[in-house]
Amino acid sequence: MNYSGQAVRRVTKTSIGIAVAFLLSLSFVGPSSGYSITRYNTSKIAPNVYYDKATWSNSTMISYLSMWSSYEGRWVRYRISMRGASGTNQNDCDKSVNGDAGGWLPNGTYSNRDSNTSSHMNYIDNKNWGNAVVRGSVWNLGDKTCSNGSVTRTALYIHSQGTNGGPFSNGNYASQGCIKINEIDRVGLKDFWKSAHDNNRGQLRVYN
Repeated sequence: MNYSGQAVRRVTKTSIGIAVAFLLSLSFVGPSSGYSITRYNTSKIAPNVYYDKATWSNSTMISYLSMWSSYEGRWVRYRISMRGASGTNQNDCDKSVNGDAGGWLPNGTYSNRDSNTSSHMNYIDNKNWGNAVVRGSVWNLGDKTCSNGSVTRTALYIHSQGTNGGPFSNGNYASQGCIKINEIDRVGLKDFWKSAHDNNRGQLRVYN
């Protein structure tokens, strides 16, 4: 049973808990570049996000978020899968483009839970400063030392194409080292993230 990701976008903040309950064992699949969300298990823990850098243009980001289910009367964990892309070359130590961009995102954990204060995963509802493309709803990942330890990558985010996310085409996935997602995916992730349990302690794991 498939539904458009557009339908999930229309869910209001006050009713999102009820709407999520109807997911249960169903799978919501958006357009060809949209996200899917499925019921995963019953647990109440902070968000965990995994980003597999298979290729810079067509990688996968999977988020596990716990949200209260009015239907079940308990916390339910959901799996949200979407397309993402990072830098256009595979050298995570490359800072040669625009001063601090170029290679794809360094591997490792970006977390508010550990002792590494350089990297984190903080949601910003309306970023209105800096690069015009990295605005609107974003997740600030902080800084990360690259694989050989030669440089520290800064200004790392999960974001879409500016405040309104568009117009967005396949070419817009070409990031400069962040994780870039389309607007349908960003709106869906944002709405569910804001309702997720302990969302100020979310973490991202990047690997390839």
